[in-house]
Amino acid sequence: MNKILTFFMLIMIGFCQTLTIFTAANSGAKQFGRILEGYRFCIRFATVYVLFLTLADFVFDKQILSIFLDAKKYPMLPALAPPI
Repeated sequence: MNKILTFFMLIMIGFCQTLTIFTAANSGAKQFGRILEGYRFCIRFATVYVLFLTLADFVFDKQILSIFLDAKKYPMLPALAPPI
């Protein structure tokens, strides 16, 4: 599960790092309106992204787990068990 969360959080980490540079550049240029606009964009994107990931996690939970885990190696996991 940690691998899955880390994989999906890479995009959010990238946005945070980009917003830091964006804020510094626009602060130096005295473009405070653009900072607020960039912040609002990141908040909207993060909200939509997290909602999408939550929905995808509920709908495609077995498929996502099967990417990272082998059903033969972990037969005790009910999420990877074949349907009866």
